[in-house]
Amino acid sequence: MGVSGLLPLLKCIQDPCSLERYRGKTLAIDTYGWLHRAIVSCAEELCLGKPTRRYITSILNKIAMLRHFGINPYFVFDGASLTAKAETNAKRKSEREEARRLAEKYTRAGKATLAAKAYMKAACVSHQMAKSIMVELDKMNISYVVAPYEADPQMVYLEKTGIVDGILSEDSDLLVFGCRKLITKLRDDASCVEIDRANFNKVKAVPFLGSLSSDQVRLAAMLSGCDYTRGVPGVGIKSSVQLVHRYRDLQKVVVALPAAGKPLPEDIEGEFARATLAFQFQKVFDPRTQQVVALNEVPSSLDVDAATLESVCGQTWDSELAVKVCNGLVDPNTHEVLLSREHPGSVLGMVKLKRVGTASVKCATKVSPTSKKLRKLASTEVKTSGISKFFRPQEPETTDGRPIWISSLPAESKEIVKVEVGEVEESEDTAGSPVRKKMKPSIKGGPRPVLVTKSVNVVEKRQEPKPRRVDLNRFAFK
Repeated sequence: MGVSGLLPLLKCIQDPCSLERYRGKTLAIDTYGWLHRAIVSCAEELCLGKPTRRYITSILNKIAMLRHFGINPYFVFDGASLTAKAETNAKRKSEREEARRLAEKYTRAGKATLAAKAYMKAACVSHQMAKSIMVELDKMNISYVVAPYEADPQMVYLEKTGIVDGILSEDSDLLVFGCRKLITKLRDDASCVEIDRANFNKVKAVPFLGSLSSDQVRLAAMLSGCDYTRGVPGVGIKSSVQLVHRYRDLQKVVVALPAAGKPLPEDIEGEFARATLAFQFQKVFDPRTQQVVALNEVPSSLDVDAATLESVCGQTWDSELAVKVCNGLVDPNTHEVLLSREHPGSVLGMVKLKRVGTASVKCATKVSPTSKKLRKLASTEVKTSGISKFFRPQEPETTDGRPIWISSLPAESKEIVKVEVGEVEESEDTAGSPVRKKMKPSIKGGPRPVLVTKSVNVVEKRQEPKPRRVDLNRFAFK
């Protein structure tokens, strides 16, 4: 995903930081990027159509982290499939199907570890799963938008129009689309890396990168290979930047490559022309006007017919359909009502309804050995040592900010009584016997309110200390 080798090339301008830097800011979130990482922990359940909420929990944990630092997230979801990426999407689909066959083969052979790894490659994110996240966002009153097609140009448009202050994503294609501030490599401890487009002139490996225009940066990305082009075999991102810096445009580069022994792909100029249109004029949604517009205004001098432009950059929808798609009400591809994966009307919901009242319910929720292996191999964000370690919900506190001590007695057998330190209160159980109250001392010193328990059904018996035996022969004079 993205331009291969671009992020390593920009390593010298990657600024390590923490989310604290963006307190009070609004960041666009590449939701599908987060979901692709989250489904690692529940890949088998997703592939086999079993119920799971682990991917939802992963997203909620990240939201809790952002809110901990006072960041306003603006979630962006991918929309309909784009014709310009048909070849890339078909290749990815074929790879997932092959991984699915391998996973089933390893499962039958009892090779749980290999099956778990294969399920990771076979799992994919669906629009129904995206709707499940939208349902949670609606509950928390968090803004989101469904892009008409690709999420990358949609996020760049939000940054360009000032709706967001930066983009949080792992996709390097965003820099080619024109992203100015990319926050990437986010970890569970809130550390991340910022890449500022203004620092392109500080890249040591290619110091002239900052002098290239936006058109030339796109050409370099297309030569090395991206989501819209296959690239030139044997030409990486560093070599492509040097070629563009030396020859300046595609026509001269096409003449120079065969002379350098680099074979040109078939119809390279047509492929690059279509990719250029997709990078510049792809359809996006303006949440302020609730209308579909182009990422950049299409110039009147552009010599491209409307049919070609729509086949590459996305079709023009009527305003009513655009509002429904981009607000998550209908499926971007089928234009049918969009239901969450867990909704009773969805495919998974219908399967669950059929199983109600039968023994197959237990079988459906049983964790297989492959799933156990899969969860062991999952990322740390689903473990207790991940995000929840740093941003877990706060314990209840007293008025002075100190945590409340809670007795270990069962809830049904005790009555909570609030007293001050130093007070002693007598009570009796149902049999009339006295019950001793345990007072928790202050850790930091000073009086504070604590909780003690008044027993109803439980009687605490005090054991008398046993007398110590003293050997008098030790004191005998010899």
